[in-house]
Formats: sequence, structure tokens, C-alpha cells
Amino acid sequence: MPSCPDPKDWYLLDLLVQAQADAVVSKDRHLLNAGRHLGLPIVKPKTVMTFIR
Repeated sequence: MPSCPDPKDWYLLDLLVQAQADAVVSKDRHLLNAGRHLGLPIVKPKTVMTFIR
């Protein structure tokens, strides 16, 4: 299991999985990296905005 340097970020990853959310939007570097390692959809706000327009 990859480590997440910021232990305060794990609750968001747990929430993403439990809620079966499509993604979490964040600019937090630690959260983005942890999501990549776990194969979870953590996306930057800029990425989401391209789909909204």
C-alpha cells in the first residue's frame, strides 16, 4: 500500500471509495500522488473545468 505523507488526506480517499464517487477534485500534491498510486480518480480543478465548458 503506498504511503500518503499527509495523514489528513486518507479520509478523502476513504470517502471516495465508500461513496463510490466518480472523482475527488483537489490541488493537494500529496492527495494527487496517493490517488495515482492507488489508481483512484483524483483530478485537478483545471481538468474538471475543461469538461464543464
